[in-house]
Amino acid sequence: MFTKTVIAATALSTMMLAAQPALAHDTVSVSQQVRYADLDLSTPEGQARLDARLRHAASAVCDFTSGPRPLSEATEARRCYNDALKSARQSYAALATRKAYSR
Repeated sequence: MFTKTVIAATALSTMMLAAQPALAHDTVSVSQQVRYADLDLSTPEGQARLDARLRHAASAVCDFTSGPRPLSEATEARRCYNDALKSARQSYAALATRKAYSR
């Protein structure tokens, strides 16, 4: 059975989206950078574009495709996607909070 733990780390102009599938005792980590330095995150449009980038990265990291696959794999991919997106959004919120307090 696959279990996936998601880790998202932030940097000044990039957000790393990562998923770690574990099978038995082997661990593989997959991550993708999400750049946002070009976005104005103080606007709803900038925030929406960042969220779209996060969704795209989570889909790529978790192999979340709509093609035919066993139900267990599709369920695990959905769980990975949801966890990765939640983690990335929380990381962004924490970063935004730190920036707001540093002004």
